Amino acid sequence: MNKLFLATTVLAVWSGSAFADCSGPPYGSKMDRYERYMEMVERGKLNNLALEQFLKRVCLGKQEPGEYRDALHTLGFSDDVIDVTDSVLLAEKVLLVIANMPREK
Repeated sequence: MNKLFLATTVLAVWSGSAFADCSGPPYGSKMDRYERYMEMVERGKLNNLALEQFLKRVCLGKQEPGEYRDALHTLGFSDDVIDVTDSVLLAEKVLLVIANMPREK
């Protein structure tokens, strides 16, 4: 199985334990960043619920090692970047990496 495909699958389905600051908006970020993220989602006519859940998982994944952090490593993110990057900004970076992945034929 392709490592990038596996990483994106883990990003899509990974569920972590609950942390208070990841239990709802702004998911460990600042409210203005969260609102900008959701505006981007709405402008792109993307699935709001799926991308909000994705953001929640990024927040949870920043806080504990495991499958999600391994997936981020596979996508090229170091622990230093994961640890210091705001959850919304990290989610945006992950989405950019996924969007720019070569498509398998």
